Amino acid sequence: MSSFIDKAKEFVAEKIAGVPKPEATLASVSIKSFSRDSVLFHSEVSVHNPYPAPIPISEVSYELKSADR
Repeated sequence: MSSFIDKAKEFVAEKIAGVPKPEATLASVSIKSFSRDSVLFHSEVSVHNPYPAPIPISEVSYELKSADR
C-alpha cells in the first residue's frame, strides 16, 4: 500500500512541476520618505498571471534587512 502512495506522490509532484505559476517582477522603486532611522520606499510590481482568473492582491508588505538589522 505504501508503494501505491509513493507512486501517487511522484505522479502529483511531476504534474505540479509542469504547471505554470504567476510571476512578479519589481518594475520600479523610488524613495517616498526617509528619516534617521527608516526609509519608506514606493515600488511598482509587475505581475504576469498565466490564468484567466484574477489574483486577489490588494497590498504586499515586506521587510528589507541588511546585516540582520
